[in-house]
Amino acid sequence: RCHDNNHNAENGSVISMDCNSCHTILAQGNPKDLQLGSIVDSLEFVHPVDINEKWKRILCVECHSELYP
Repeated sequence: RCHDNNHNAENGSVISMDCNSCHTILAQGNPKDLQLGSIVDSLEFVHPVDINEKWKRILCVECHSELYP
């Protein structure tokens, strides 16, 4: 489900929009400058285009609707 800071867990806590809550990022970036992590030391998500911190406040589908049929 989409984590939009509006979903609550059974204990009342809000389910975070943080990508790393559900995803283990093992590699990111372009092939010439690829960042590598590991299953025990995953990477923090970095948006590939510099949009400041905006990507932390909106849902991915707001810009990438073609990825979510």
